Amino acid sequence: MSAIRPEYLWLATGGKTELSVARLSPLQGRRIILFPDTDETGQTYRDWYAIAEAAASVFDHPVTVSSILEQRATPAQRTAKIDIADLIYNE
Repeated sequence: MSAIRPEYLWLATGGKTELSVARLSPLQGRRIILFPDTDETGQTYRDWYAIAEAAASVFDHPVTVSSILEQRATPAQRTAKIDIADLIYNE
C-alpha cells in the first residue's frame, strides 16, 4: 500500500488476532484508520471495531475502522480473506 499511497504510514498487524490497544499505543495522537481483512462472517471487522472503540477510549482520540472491505468484498473474496491491498491491486 505504501507504493500506492505513500503519503500514509501503513503498518501490518502480523495477523488478525495480533491487533490490540497496546499495539496501537505508539500511534496515539495520530489519525488511525484500521483496515481489517475480510472473512465469511464479518467477525474480524467486529473484533477490530471493538478494539478501536477501546483504544479510542484509552487514547481519548478517535480510532476509525474502515468498512470498505465489508461493503465491497464478494463472497469469494471473503472466503479468500482478502485485505485492503488485495482489493486495491485487483481493481
